[in-house]
Amino acid sequence: MNKEITLKDIEEARDRCAAIIYHQGEQYLPIFERLEQEVEARKKKDRLLERIHKIATGNGT
Repeated sequence: MNKEITLKDIEEARDRCAAIIYHQGEQYLPIFERLEQEVEARKKKDRLLERIHKIATGNGT
């Protein structure tokens, strides 16, 4: 089963990772940083796709 990983999934993983780092220490900081990068990349992609949709349907300027 191939379920698409959503922005919400990534944000939840990032939040769980933050809690682990808070309680266990900084050794998991690289994982948190990567998840933060993925959140920002996904948000940027979503904004671009929305803009493309608006332009393609004549609703953008």
